[in-house]
Amino acid sequence: MIRSKLPLTTNLILPYIALLGLYLIIAGGGATWLYLEARHSEAEFLTNRLQIRLAPLIERLSHQNGVQLLADDSSWLSDEITRLYRTLPELRVVSIRDRKQGHSKKLSNDGSIINQPLKPLAADYKVVAPEHPAAERFLHSEADPLFFIGFNLMDKDKLPIRIDFGFSRKGLLARMAVTISTLRRSIILFSLAAALSILIALGLAIHMGYTARKVEAQLQSLYRHATNASQAAALVHELRNPLASIRANIKNLLIDQENLEEIVDEIDHDLLRLNNKLEAFLGLTRIRNEPFQSVDIAPLLNEAARTAKPVFQNRGLQLVIKVAEGLPPVPVMPQILQDAILNLLLNAAESGQEQGEICLSASLINKQLLQIKVADRGKGIPDEHKAHIFEPFYTSKLSGHGLGLSIAKRTVSTHDGKIYAEDRQGGGTNFIIQLPLQHKERQKWWKKITNFQI
Repeated sequence: MIRSKLPLTTNLILPYIALLGLYLIIAGGGATWLYLEARHSEAEFLTNRLQIRLAPLIERLSHQNGVQLLADDSSWLSDEITRLYRTLPELRVVSIRDRKQGHSKKLSNDGSIINQPLKPLAADYKVVAPEHPAAERFLHSEADPLFFIGFNLMDKDKLPIRIDFGFSRKGLLARMAVTISTLRRSIILFSLAAALSILIALGLAIHMGYTARKVEAQLQSLYRHATNASQAAALVHELRNPLASIRANIKNLLIDQENLEEIVDEIDHDLLRLNNKLEAFLGLTRIRNEPFQSVDIAPLLNEAARTAKPVFQNRGLQLVIKVAEGLPPVPVMPQILQDAILNLLLNAAESGQEQGEICLSASLINKQLLQIKVADRGKGIPDEHKAHIFEPFYTSKLSGHGLGLSIAKRTVSTHDGKIYAEDRQGGGTNFIIQLPLQHKERQKWWKKITNFQI
C-alpha cells in the first residue's frame, strides 16, 4: 500500500472551511446590517408618506378649533377623517386636544366610527420639537398595538394643540414586510449563491487534490517497482558467482574423485553464501508488523552489544557503551531496531580497525531526537562510496552481501528517523541514527477519508 504524502486536509480542506466560515460571518453580519438598514429606511419612508398624506389636513387645522370640529359629525373635519379611514386602512384613531377639552374618533371592530371625549392637555404642557421625524425608530421598538404620529400646533391665542393619529402597528409592519421580504429573499439568495460557489470551489479543489494524490501514488508505485526490479537484478548478479562455482565443483566431482571431501566442502560453502544472500534479501523486502513500544534505549543497546561481543573479541576490539543520563523512553519496534544497531556494530567491527575501542553511544538532540552513534577508528569510507553505502548489494568487502546497511536504513525509515555516515575526526567513521521521541499515530477517521491509497 502506498500513501500519498500530499497534506490534502491541511493545504486544501481546512483553508476552504476557514474561508467559508469567514464568509458566513462577514456575509451574515453584512446581511443583518443591510436588512436592519433597509427596514429602518422602509419605516422612515412609510412614516414620511403618512405625514405627507396628513400634511394638508394639519395645515388646514392650524388656525381653527379642531376639537369642536372633530366632535361635530357634520363638520368638514369629520368628513375628512371618514375619508382617511377609507384611504388609510391602518388608521385606527384620531384625537385632538387643547388646554380646554379633547375629543377623538375611533374606528371600531365593525367599521363604525365612535366619538369619545378626552381629557384636555395638562396646564404645563409645552410644545416641543416635532416628534414625527424620528417616529420610524419606534415602529419596531415599542410593543403598543397602536403606532402614533403626533403633531403640535398653536391656536390663534398661541396655546398648544395636540393632534395624534393612531395606526395599527401590526398593519404597518405587514405593509413593510411585503417590501422587506423581497429584499430578504434577495439577500438570502445571493448569500447562498456565494456560499455554494465556495463549496463548488472546495469540491473542485478536493477533486484536484485527489487527482494529484492518485498521480503521486502512481509515481511512487512505479518507483517502487523500478526499485524492486533493480534489487532483483542486483540479486541475480550476486547469485551468479556462487552458482557458477557450484556448477564447476559439480563437474569436478566427476573428474577428480581423490579430492571429493574438499570439493563437497566448497559446494557447501557456496550454498551457505547463497542462503545468506537470499535471507538478507528477504529481510530487506519483508513487511514489518511489529508494534511500536515505548522503551528505555539502554537495555536495547546492551542487548545488541552482547550479541556482537564475540565478533569484537575475535578481532581484539573493545566495545564501549555510553548512554547519557535522563534519556526519555522512545517509541520503537525493539527487535528490528536492535537488529539495525547490531548491523552497524558488525559493520564497525569489519571497518579495518585492528585494536582499541569502538564506541556505541546514545544522547538527546534538541530535546526532540534520540541520537544513536556507532564510532570506529577504521579505514573510513572513500568519498566515491559514500553516496552508495545504503544501496542494496553495494559493498566493498569480499565476504559481505551488501544488504546490512540497506536493511538498517529501511528500519530507521520505518521509525520516521534518518541514518547517515560521516567521517570521524582523527580517522574512522561515525554511523548515526536519529529517531523522533514522538511516534506519529495512525490517522483518525476524518483524515483517512482524505488520504488516497492504492
